[in-house]
Amino acid sequence: MDSTKDHGASVESIFGVTEKELIETMNMAGDDQLWFGANLERLRKKYANQWVAIRRKRVIGADHDRGRLRKRLKADPERTADARILFVPETDIPRIH
Repeated sequence: MDSTKDHGASVESIFGVTEKELIETMNMAGDDQLWFGANLERLRKKYANQWVAIRRKRVIGADHDRGRLRKRLKADPERTADARILFVPETDIPRIH
């Protein structure tokens, strides 16, 4: 697939990674989201009411303050650039339909 046909710019020139690397990163993010959901009860025991940073199905940081967690992650971009930050609620949050 040629990304330059429609928009005049390649994925690499926009995102700084190849199209393949971008797709892999997106897939990892989806995997981390699924892992978070599957492990929520276990995560609640340790991280209730905290923000957690997840990368490759591992918690790599946690804090009650999301901004403080982001700041710590930015200090080590090599290890944390594609981490997802998600909130661990103490209990299930009711869904509004």
